[in-house]
Amino acid sequence: MAPFTHQRHLGDGFSGRVELEYDEGLKRLCAAKYITNTGFALNDLGEAQLMELGKHDNVVQVYSAEIEGATPVIRMEYLEQGSVAAKYGRDAVPVLEALQIMEAACRGVEHIHHIGLLHRDIKPANLLLHPLHTVKVSDFGLACRSLDIGAGAITSYLPHLPPESFVDGTKAITDVTGDVFALALTTYRLINSDRVVRPKLDARASLPTATDWKPYVHKSLRNAVKKALSPNPEKRTQSARAFRYALEKARPVVSWQEVLPDALAPGDLRVWVGSTVDGTDWRAHITKSSSAAVKFGVERRLPGKQWRAQNNNNLTAASLAEALPSAGEVLQRIAVAGF
Repeated sequence: MAPFTHQRHLGDGFSGRVELEYDEGLKRLCAAKYITNTGFALNDLGEAQLMELGKHDNVVQVYSAEIEGATPVIRMEYLEQGSVAAKYGRDAVPVLEALQIMEAACRGVEHIHHIGLLHRDIKPANLLLHPLHTVKVSDFGLACRSLDIGAGAITSYLPHLPPESFVDGTKAITDVTGDVFALALTTYRLINSDRVVRPKLDARASLPTATDWKPYVHKSLRNAVKKALSPNPEKRTQSARAFRYALEKARPVVSWQEVLPDALAPGDLRVWVGSTVDGTDWRAHITKSSSAAVKFGVERRLPGKQWRAQNNNNLTAASLAEALPSAGEVLQRIAVAGF
């Protein structure tokens, strides 16, 4: 019997393909990465060696590394929930959920940096969901030891490169603040949705801009992400740990999420739903009124109770564009204060 039985194809990446296999010897599933693009690597099994060095609760565990025929194969733990990118697609993630994901990612990157590695490929597709540890950082195909910078022509993930890498022509992350920039840009994408952010990333437009933030994203969270996205690496948040601390301090009381347009009821122009850890639900909506004006209102439902209007938050405006700034102020206040 073959030691590994093929189950199905999981996906393709820059360095090769990933297959789901069953380990007949240990009676477990594993993700097997077959490296077909070895021209950029420090050595054929360097990725597995760096993963082993970076062993941590928030880093995908490597099981084995060998050469099969002429192909390097790395077998690692299989996380059946898949990646953050696969779960959420282009949609915004509820704020608290996004922060929990990124705080876990920061823990993994903190450890990677502590042992002298750079990841250089932080993005939603490389954060794998885990039932206990929230997420694990995966794909070390572009990673390297900090001391090995310049040893090979390894280009980092272009959409998440910090501005300085284009100025100096390296087109690669060369220090820990580059990974911090990628963590912050991943956070920015999760909070605001790829429907808005991704097209601008592809065009290398300046980020972030005021119009790109969801109206409910409160100022302390915006500021934490903006600082880690500073175009000046000296003014940028200097470590993954510092960025994690900033996200933890910015956790909202009420975690908002926008209802997608195709799920809106007739008459609704915008709807947001929120929740708290104690089970309280919130919803806010901008609706067309009988006149040309629009109305904004907020409702709250305590655990086991009925929905009740929060009339102190009502407002009327001439148009959706006029209502959004005021609605955003209310949503942000509720996010921070819980009322």
